[in-house]
Amino acid sequence: MPTFKGFKSPVVGNTKILYDIDLINADLMNHFMTMKGERVMDADYGFIGWDMLFDLKTQYNKVLLENDVVRIIATEPRVQMIDMQVQEYEHGFTVAVVLEYHNIGTDRLEIAFDESMVEKQR
Repeated sequence: MPTFKGFKSPVVGNTKILYDIDLINADLMNHFMTMKGERVMDADYGFIGWDMLFDLKTQYNKVLLENDVVRIIATEPRVQMIDMQVQEYEHGFTVAVVLEYHNIGTDRLEIAFDESMVEKQR
């Protein structure tokens, strides 16, 4: 029996019922895929990584990015972060987190942020 149940309503297509890890990951992805300050009436929602995509070269910016990942994961009460890695590559970076899903188990969530995705966000 699932611990968590929710819905995902795409722009086009049928609404899907999500359970447990899939539901939690979808909620986290919504947070990460939103530019910080983009959501009306909630300027703290979203991820700073979209603004730092071209500026990850300094250690200070990498620390800011890591701190924002920690902040986002902390807003999700159904998980606890076990480990995190931020890796830069030529046209972006990846965020990989190992999460302990309460009453479910452990899994890894990896998200790529690429320069080619910027126009899709705007």
